[in-house]
Amino acid sequence: MSNERVLGVIGAGTMGGGIAHAAAAGGFKVMCTDTDPKLVEQAFGKIRERLDSSVSKGRISSRERDEIAARLHVCKGYDAFSDAECVIEAAPEDLALKKKIFAELDKLPAKVLRASNTSSLSIAKIAEGLKHADRVLGLHFFNPAPVMQLIELVQAPQTSAQSVVDARAVCAKLDKTAVKVKDSPGFIGNRVNRPFYLEALRLLETGEGDIRTIDSALKSVGDFKMGAFELLDLIGLDINLKVTESVYNDFNRPARFAPNAIQQKLVQSGKLGRKTGCGFYDYSNGDPVPAYESRPKSTSGWKPSAAVSELAKVLDKPADRAMWLFARVWTAVVNEAAHVANTIALARDVNLTMELGFAYPQGPLALADFVGLDVVQALLSEFFKETGGDERYAPNPLLDELVRAGHLGEKTAHGFLYHSL
Repeated sequence: MSNERVLGVIGAGTMGGGIAHAAAAGGFKVMCTDTDPKLVEQAFGKIRERLDSSVSKGRISSRERDEIAARLHVCKGYDAFSDAECVIEAAPEDLALKKKIFAELDKLPAKVLRASNTSSLSIAKIAEGLKHADRVLGLHFFNPAPVMQLIELVQAPQTSAQSVVDARAVCAKLDKTAVKVKDSPGFIGNRVNRPFYLEALRLLETGEGDIRTIDSALKSVGDFKMGAFELLDLIGLDINLKVTESVYNDFNRPARFAPNAIQQKLVQSGKLGRKTGCGFYDYSNGDPVPAYESRPKSTSGWKPSAAVSELAKVLDKPADRAMWLFARVWTAVVNEAAHVANTIALARDVNLTMELGFAYPQGPLALADFVGLDVVQALLSEFFKETGGDERYAPNPLLDELVRAGHLGEKTAHGFLYHSL
């Protein structure tokens, strides 16, 4: 009897193929299926191309390439998963389709772990009515799966503790960092990152800055590699909007997650970003130039508040308009991150998700601790009043509780995280 660990993959698209690659590289024997075996063969062909490229660049040896490729197997049905340690579904984001797939997986032995790679759909709804619902959870990989180190491990109410342990073992074999989160719309990353886009869009909409000014502030002050509008164009305005709509609807349409009209109109007009040559920027001549015209309001006479000045002092950067623009976006992100840390995930895992999954230079809660939670609270209070009570800046219970207790972050050795003095 072979001691080889087996992992099944359903779906051979971008994510399914990437997961198969990561699993084979991690030492799993991979059994992959799709509606047509030819789709799996095409996915495996792309994997081999990437492996050949890695050999030519000296990242792996030709022997390692051949060993990884030899672990990839096409299968025609779910019966091939009977001996699998785990089966990961990577089908399109359609609840009805996923429920149908998991109903078939429910026929497998109870020992088999069933995971969905969904980025936003409810694991509880996917597992509803299944005999082995306790063996169902989410394993949300980030693209490209062979490269990105993060996996969101999503535990639904019916998911057993043993299934979580088994899933962590799978993630360890894949050499990935697993962050556990309770089943909730957007999980950690797609929820916490919504204000990064939505607040930047609000600033644009209300004339606080144009796209280049806002993007520049996020990069120069926040050290982000890309600004919000550059990132929206890269992701695809339609894809990003679909995630926003999903989170918005699944949370029963709270104002802070409401899709922005500017983005909706661009999507309706077919301006989806880089893939169509134009979005917020125009890429037709190579270097991007602003394509969305706006009329920013005059900032003559503007002066930083005490809270903005204190933030600038801590960050050792000018207390200028760029600092204010960054603060508006960043504090909205921190506020949402605090909500997540107070309800569905550990603060540490929130930071890891944003750093490993979304390329944040520093996790939002870690930076909040560095700045000082009293300063963050003052900024949120200021912006809440400035925006006429915008929900994104509404007082956060966890943040308020920490400040009342004198837990202000690094300067008191305790904030969202614990620190040594």
